Amino acid sequence: MCARDVEARGTSGDAGRAAIDEALRTGQYEKALRLATAGKRTGDAGRAVLASHALVALGRYAEARAALEAAVVAAPDDLPTRDALMRLDALVGDHGALAPLIERSYADWNGGGVDKTRAANLIAIATAVRLDGNWKDANETLRDAVRAEPRATAANLDWGWMFLDKHAAAEADKSFRAVLARDAANPDAHVGLARVALVERYDA
Repeated sequence: MCARDVEARGTSGDAGRAAIDEALRTGQYEKALRLATAGKRTGDAGRAVLASHALVALGRYAEARAALEAAVVAAPDDLPTRDALMRLDALVGDHGALAPLIERSYADWNGGGVDKTRAANLIAIATAVRLDGNWKDANETLRDAVRAEPRATAANLDWGWMFLDKHAAAEADKSFRAVLARDAANPDAHVGLARVALVERYDA
């Protein structure tokens, strides 16, 4: 799981989250963790997700999982938190822990429990179906997430990485460039374009 754009700035009403996001973007993971856990309020799922990004980047997977599992218990309907836990379970290869989270996400979607106007919710559903091997629905859901919040960047980042996984470098290039059109310094989009360049032009 890369240090993805958590869309914290300008959306949470918490200036502290912007500082955490900036620390994550610039590789200051210890600082990000310190900020995310300082004066942490019980049940603050957003800060738990931010802290988990820092912990994963530091290789502290068990701590990240404990933080996310506690946050999911406290807020079981919070899709972005579940999203972070699904990604972590996939990263460490714990398919047993991942399966019920995917099933819950399908149930939420089929039961009409997903606010489709929020890109973060759609991204979480896309994560669930992608990890279930359902690439077509993941692609369509990420497209809907981009349309739901055109000025946001997280959906296009995920879309770009998914296209790379499916060996669709030209589409990945478009997604990463769409991110940079909104956020020229986005580190994950620059890494994505570098990967696209390797795929398209690498000559052994």
